[in-house]
Amino acid sequence: MSTRATDRSELVTGVSGVLTAGGMVTMVLFPLALPIIGLTLIAALPLVLIGLAAALAVGVVTVPVLLVLSLGRRGIRAVRHTPRAHPPPMVRSPAGRG
Repeated sequence: MSTRATDRSELVTGVSGVLTAGGMVTMVLFPLALPIIGLTLIAALPLVLIGLAAALAVGVVTVPVLLVLSLGRRGIRAVRHTPRAHPPPMVRSPAGRG
């Protein structure tokens, strides 16, 4: 039983040491977090601009193509559409006669 207690205490001591070291490293590096985030955003800005330019180019090509397809479909529908025959007029019988 003493070996289990020793193993557990060693495990707790080891985990405690690792967590303490992690906390110390976090506190030491915290002042650098905001500058690193800012530099990352500035470094990623050209990639975002390239993506926006590509999306704009795709949009410039896609919109006219979709417009032509839409107008073509409307034209086909207009040609295929046949007017319905009007229903026969209702004949009313004079009032009082049945």
